[in-house]
Amino acid sequence: MDARTVRVMTGTLIIVAITLSACSAGPVDTPERGGYAEALRRGANGQATALKDSQVTEDEYRTAVTEMVECARGAGLIVSEPRPDGTGILLNYDFSVPDGSDADEREKAHDACYRMHLEIVSDEYLAQRRSLFEAKEKALFDTVVECMKERGAETGRVNTQDGAEINRINHEWPEEFVICHRQVFEPGSS
Repeated sequence: MDARTVRVMTGTLIIVAITLSACSAGPVDTPERGGYAEALRRGANGQATALKDSQVTEDEYRTAVTEMVECARGAGLIVSEPRPDGTGILLNYDFSVPDGSDADEREKAHDACYRMHLEIVSDEYLAQRRSLFEAKEKALFDTVVECMKERGAETGRVNTQDGAEINRINHEWPEEFVICHRQVFEPGSS
């Protein structure tokens, strides 16, 4: 497995982990629970503005994604243009490090940009759309499992509502999972 495949798999696993944890955790970043205050504490003024009224609009979410991407590019990362995920609710992007640069340092830069510009807004945006997202996500994970079976993975019956089941098929058939997850959840990705 080459380094790019590992980065793509890692990125996909992070997206799956964030998605599964965000869907199960509930809205933890509302102003009443500290999201607004946390954004102010971080000096994340863009996020604070979006969180101040307890509602994150699609425009506020898109602005936060754009600011995160601009920050990551400013830190030297190669970042694709954001595009809708398979649910049509979230935006995805790919990032990589330039050849010859320190991958760990660049990943730290990405994480810093994410925390400063997008993390809290994204969590709240998703929490406010949880039931719609979960319904669309279940249908998409069903499609991922069918794709994996078509590629030869003998997954058996998979409860796509169960994060442990998703992790199991990812662990047992990582290559098929990554390929199918990307096809379904990230249409138009490179």
